[in-house]
Amino acid sequence: MPTGTFDFGLADDPFNQQISQTGSKGLLKNRIGAARTDGRLNIAAMRLKEIPDEVLNMYNLESIASQGGSWAESVDLTRFIAADNEFELLSDDVFPDIDAREALEDEDAKGNQFGGLETLDLHGNVLIALPLGLRRLELLTTLNLVSPNYITVVT
Repeated sequence: MPTGTFDFGLADDPFNQQISQTGSKGLLKNRIGAARTDGRLNIAAMRLKEIPDEVLNMYNLESIASQGGSWAESVDLTRFIAADNEFELLSDDVFPDIDAREALEDEDAKGNQFGGLETLDLHGNVLIALPLGLRRLELLTTLNLVSPNYITVVT
């Protein structure tokens, strides 16, 4: 220890910010369940390399039922925080480049479950490109992409 500093005797993770691999699935499940009812999902600092399937399917009826939830209690996601992970690319499945009005006419279209986002925080990732579908987030007012890497839009 350098001279002139004080060791507070704290663990390496005193605020429990780092998630173990075994505890992350349960934590993710709890956060998704809460997000369905309050519209805010925080998956920050979970050492993720991609958006988990559980997030992509969080509004599927089977997923809602498996967690004892009710479709009637679900609200649109308005705030999505996925900061400080290890994302390089975001799949087009996360932010599809589909016009919501056109998707209404196609009964097989999955639509954009993140279409109601007002805040999207992806800072601290290692993004090298963004999906074109971000342009479809018509309600988005806050977008945080601060990263040490250069970001380009894939067309």
